[in-house]
Amino acid sequence: MKVIGVRVSTKGSTNSFFAEINRNIESKLNLYVYKHPNDNIYLTIAYTSSPLDPGKSFRGMSNIEKSKIISIEKQLGKNESVIVALKERCEFYDLIESYNVFLSIPYIIEKGRRIFCVFGDQRNIDKYLENLGAYYGKNNITTKKTTLSECIRLNIGGYVSSYILSALTKREKEILVKAFSLGYISHRRRTTLEDLSLEIGLAKPTTSIMVRKAVEKLVKKILEDNNIQDSYN
Repeated sequence: MKVIGVRVSTKGSTNSFFAEINRNIESKLNLYVYKHPNDNIYLTIAYTSSPLDPGKSFRGMSNIEKSKIISIEKQLGKNESVIVALKERCEFYDLIESYNVFLSIPYIIEKGRRIFCVFGDQRNIDKYLENLGAYYGKNNITTKKTTLSECIRLNIGGYVSSYILSALTKREKEILVKAFSLGYISHRRRTTLEDLSLEIGLAKPTTSIMVRKAVEKLVKKILEDNNIQDSYN
């Protein structure tokens, strides 16, 4: 059997609880799904580098029954959040299993869209995509052939970037993105500290401190999580 891969992006189902939550946050949701070996029950773990406002983010809690969620647990941190849910079998997983294709995890929900990779032989992939289009509406899905390595980069890259960025506050992320986009932290600096500070509306000393603090946090998280920091002390 020749295995092919397809990257799929779908508009979130109106009954998707996690898509609804994602619409209320700025970062991606990374989802890990595990099926119980004896029952049609799925454990879904969703991770995001954004803090979740219990009131705003979970306004769609009334959608739980439609989403076939049995129980849910929220672990809400200052800069990151985890949602653990038990789900009954639903249409999304029915299609995966019915047409003998394989879902690569974690997959991503971003801006309300479900982005994932599936693998299988050409015949099963074609049948799966045909029925996926019938479920979501052909105009609501986009597909692109992919390779295993590209899919791994999509999955792991989405998780790793979200995890590393969880070290920063929302304001620190904004400042770092602006500093990067303007070329302030480029090896060939394309803008001045004064111009950057004017762009983000802070005093020059404060801007300098915020940029250095954000970079320090990112490097520290990378080194600590890889047990590298102690090697250089």
